[in-house]
Amino acid sequence: MKKNIWRLLSVKKISLLLQSLLPERISHHLVRRTINLDYNLPEGLVFKVAETQQEREQAFEILQEAFLERKLVNENGTGIRVTKYHALPTTTVLIIKDRDVVIGTISVITDSPLLLPADELSDISYIRKSHKRIVEISAFAIKNGLKYTRSYLMFPMMRFMCEYTHKYLHADCMVIATHPRMKAFYAGILGFKPVDKKVYTYEFVQGAKAYTQYANFESISNWQEKVYKGKKPQKNYYTYSQFDFSKNFVFPERTYYKAFDAIMSPAVLDYFFNDKSDVFSDLSLHERKKIKDLYFFKYFNAIIDKAEKTFERKYPRFPTSCPATISSVKELSLNTLSIEPSHSGTVTQVGERGIGIHSDKKLTLDKPLYFDIQLGPEIKAKIKARPIWTDHNGQYGCELIYNKSAKVWSGFISYLENNYCELDKKSA
Repeated sequence: MKKNIWRLLSVKKISLLLQSLLPERISHHLVRRTINLDYNLPEGLVFKVAETQQEREQAFEILQEAFLERKLVNENGTGIRVTKYHALPTTTVLIIKDRDVVIGTISVITDSPLLLPADELSDISYIRKSHKRIVEISAFAIKNGLKYTRSYLMFPMMRFMCEYTHKYLHADCMVIATHPRMKAFYAGILGFKPVDKKVYTYEFVQGAKAYTQYANFESISNWQEKVYKGKKPQKNYYTYSQFDFSKNFVFPERTYYKAFDAIMSPAVLDYFFNDKSDVFSDLSLHERKKIKDLYFFKYFNAIIDKAEKTFERKYPRFPTSCPATISSVKELSLNTLSIEPSHSGTVTQVGERGIGIHSDKKLTLDKPLYFDIQLGPEIKAKIKARPIWTDHNGQYGCELIYNKSAKVWSGFISYLENNYCELDKKSA
């Protein structure tokens, strides 16, 4: 037993030494040689979205245990680790279950007005500018004392996380902040790139060292196909990324192109962020307002501590990822209009009276436009709207002027509102 432990420690030391001394091309090649992928995962090992209070609590307990062991947090008396980002409706907690027990977790934090944890380290504005929807991968932890090794569970979790993030949250870019010793893993095996090649002190986790990387989904797929070409299946992550794991992976069902899952009920929100932690009481006024805006509904906001508001929406907005074509209108005469050639965009938010859209081309504010929006595989809507604001990075807020598909649109909004607000047995 002692011999095996010393062997593992030696391998780790050698790996760290190679990463720090060898050129990236060589260290990445060496780290790829260490992988040993299993395509036949055990029955009963399930990867899914955390849906219930019990699943979340087990995940947060594992996270606290792992962070305590690595001295990244202090003992807090509650046995769980949660942050303000876990409280967001745009954050999804993914879990690994062995039979009925949660044994691993990772969080996917979608970009929001509260920004991302990585913003505390690096300037990622250029990444936002070149992508429609970015997420941060955070809080990866595996339960201690398992029959499975951390690396054995890590690969299928990364595989599940990538597919869920890309296909179900419709993100086109991931950001991650890890200890510098993990940079070769994400760069050499998955194809991540450095944000700025700096090592930071991360106050978010006791001043630990952190290195930020990002990955565009299209780019890493092309990179993986090229770099793993001709490799045996056990050493080929590209083949692994295309493999059908449907007997172990449980993805959420989709009727429409929504971009959120498993919103916590007000009671569950209250339990984790008021009763079990001081997350809500520690929020700044700015943070509290941003979170309230994301939830909008009064039965959620009643759980969050009161704060003064300088702006209040009249109608809620819901995260989406709906393909759209945008056409401008040209007046030929008093009673004749011509629709100009269209270009593409993605509707990232919808509400009863407006939409948020990421446009491939610059839009003129206050100029009416026509939008053909794909709400689901077989469901479309046609609306006329006017851009009223922009963040100057391709994102626009538009006010509806005319809705040719009012009944369809109303059904879409009702579907999203019900997904946000239903307090079924799953939430409790």
